[in-house]
Amino acid sequence: MYRQTKNRIGLLAIAVFVAVSVKAGTPSSGTITDAQPTVTYAAGPFLVPNVTDNVNSTPTCDNTVPAEQCDTFALTVNVAASDAQTKHITVSISFPISAGEFDVFVFDSNGNLVGSDTAGGEPSVATIPATSGNYTVVVDPWNPLGQSFTGTIALESIPPQPPPASGIAPRYQVYPAPPTAGGANASGEPSIGIDWNPNVASLKYGTVNLGGVAFFTSNLNEFRVTFDDCSSPAKTVWQDVSSPVETVTTLDP
Repeated sequence: MYRQTKNRIGLLAIAVFVAVSVKAGTPSSGTITDAQPTVTYAAGPFLVPNVTDNVNSTPTCDNTVPAEQCDTFALTVNVAASDAQTKHITVSISFPISAGEFDVFVFDSNGNLVGSDTAGGEPSVATIPATSGNYTVVVDPWNPLGQSFTGTIALESIPPQPPPASGIAPRYQVYPAPPTAGGANASGEPSIGIDWNPNVASLKYGTVNLGGVAFFTSNLNEFRVTFDDCSSPAKTVWQDVSSPVETVTTLDP
């Protein structure tokens, strides 16, 4: 008797589980216009992950299969043709526990994928052009953690491009050791850190080392390399500062 009762409870739990998981979003459709630029909806809770987009890049959705459940939202966009030049539409999926993941996909009326976000994080945000037409927003509960989500679809102005940077662009410079540096180019090892502001007065040579001081070990020699970043490109001065003991008894300090 106990075993039969337990089995009935288990079947009831499965039935309730599926019924809750396939609950449709509210509402299940909406329209974006210039006069009504925002639509919100909610769906969930979702208890079983759907990771089918790992295989095909887009999810397999079948709400009769616990591991293939998705939420679909029918989106109609009816905006001015000029909006395509100055605006876009964002689909933002937010949820309480940021450790979860809801992937979002937007398809046009021909089934073409026009926007998606599978990067994880909260919220998930996909952006599509502000072009009139019928779209389907698919939310895949990739790692739902039992959560529901809130979807916000908004017609927004495209942010202006930032002004071009002024000054010299970041560069990468190579400073090989000079021939007088005792073979430093052959097997030298730089120090891990650089002293950008030498505190020892004797290390300050006017404008020579405003860019910092590094040390460079090469076989039995120790070099101090100072950088002058007042010039462009910066200049370097290599000085042999090897200890008399090091040059006799050791390879590395």
